[in-house]
Amino acid sequence: MLLDRIGGGEWSAYGALEETLRHHIDREENGLFPATAVAVDGDSWEEIDRLTHAFNHAHHREHAHTEAELLELARSRPVVTQPDTGFGVRRATVADAAELLALWRQAGLTIRRPETVAAELASVLALHPQLVLVATAGDSIVGSVVGTWDGRRGRVSRLATRRDWRGRGIAGALLASVEDGVRTLGGHEVDLVIDADDYPLVGFYEAHGYATADLIFLEKRL
Repeated sequence: MLLDRIGGGEWSAYGALEETLRHHIDREENGLFPATAVAVDGDSWEEIDRLTHAFNHAHHREHAHTEAELLELARSRPVVTQPDTGFGVRRATVADAAELLALWRQAGLTIRRPETVAAELASVLALHPQLVLVATAGDSIVGSVVGTWDGRRGRVSRLATRRDWRGRGIAGALLASVEDGVRTLGGHEVDLVIDADDYPLVGFYEAHGYATADLIFLEKRL
C-alpha cells in the first residue's frame, strides 16, 4: 500500500500498490504537490488504519516527529513479498467466545469461570477492541491474545495458539500486534504474568524483548 500526504496535511492510505501508484501519478499531474509518498507493508486494512493513525498522531503532536523521522518509520516496514503464512489476524468479537474458550482449554490456560467468558470478552472489547485479537485460518480461530490498557501501560494475557498450528509464528504475530496497539494509545511498556507451571514460556517472551522484573505478585479471590 501507499501512504501519502499533500503539503502539511494528514497521511492517507490506499490499497494495492499498483493502483496506488496510478492514483499518486494522477495527483502529481493535477498539480496537487508538494506531496510525500511512502510505500509500506500492510497485511490488512486494520494494519493500514493503524499505520495511518500512527503517522497522523505523530504529526499532530506539535510536529514531534520530523518528516525524515516519519519516512524512516515507514522504511522500517519495507514492501517485500511475504510467504503465505496460512493465517490472518483480526479483532475478536463476542461471537468468538465459545471458540476461544475451547482454544484456551486446549492450551491449558486457567479458566476459573467458563460461564462468564462471553461477558468478560464483551467487557474488554468495549474498552480497547484493537487489543483483543484472534488469528484465523479459514473460518477457524487458531490463536488469540487479550490486551488491556490502563492509561499508562499495556498488559498481555490469553496468548494461545491451537496445538496443530504451533510453530508458524502465530503467537509472535499476535504479540507484535498488541504491542503496536499499545503504542498507538501512547504507551511505552507492556507487561504480562506467567503461571509458575508455564515457566518454560519465559524463553519465548525473552526472545521477543521481554525481561523478568523484580516484582511480587499478589491476588485476592472475591
